[in-house]
Amino acid sequence: MKLKLASALVLFASLFGAPPGFAVTDCLYKVQKVYVSLDPNGTVYVHLMDLQGSHKGAVFKNNTMVSEEILSRFHAQILSAKLSDHAIIVRFPETGADCSANVAPARGDIVGVWVQDP
Repeated sequence: MKLKLASALVLFASLFGAPPGFAVTDCLYKVQKVYVSLDPNGTVYVHLMDLQGSHKGAVFKNNTMVSEEILSRFHAQILSAKLSDHAIIVRFPETGADCSANVAPARGDIVGVWVQDP
């Protein structure tokens, strides 16, 4: 019985406790400004700058694959970072994305956003 429980715990930890098994790039930015369109598509642009204050462009453009619930979470995180003057970490889906390059045109394929400690 103990062996089965231990095996189940190891399996659970390996499936749900490990980081994602795909290649990504995390880039650190400050939120410069946020634009939310009132059109039916609900497009959102988040203008970013690097930590030295250089403008890096818009990072997010809504695509139809993102649910309204996810968009609401995204908006809350971005506004929280902006209002508290925290940096954000934007996770791009490819390995080796150039964090110092301008993010243009706006992307809709962001994997995630972290709010960084000050």
